[in-house]
Amino acid sequence: MANRAGFILRCPEFARTGEAQVEAFLADAALEVDADVWGEKTDLGIYYLTAHNLALSPYGNAAQMVIDNDENTPHGNTVYGVKYDTLVMQVSSGYRVA
Repeated sequence: MANRAGFILRCPEFARTGEAQVEAFLADAALEVDADVWGEKTDLGIYYLTAHNLALSPYGNAAQMVIDNDENTPHGNTVYGVKYDTLVMQVSSGYRVA
C-alpha cells in the first residue's frame, strides 16, 4: 500500500515536505489510480502522480524539475509527470483477462 515512507524512498527530494501535506497528496493520487487497472504498479502510479502534483504546487517550486511539454505527454511538465504518463501507457495498453 502506498505510504509516505515508500514515496520518500522513491522521491527523496520531498523529504522536507510536511508529513501532512505528503499524506494529503498521496490520498488525492490514490483516488485517481485504480488498483483494478494498475495492478502491481498501483503504488508506483500513486507515488509519481503525488510527486508531479506536489512539484506543481506552490510549495514544490524547488523540486519541479520542469522539462519541455508536448501534446504526447499531458503530465510532462515535470519529470514525475513523464514517468507517470509512461506508467499509464503500460497499464492501459494490451488485452486484459480477469
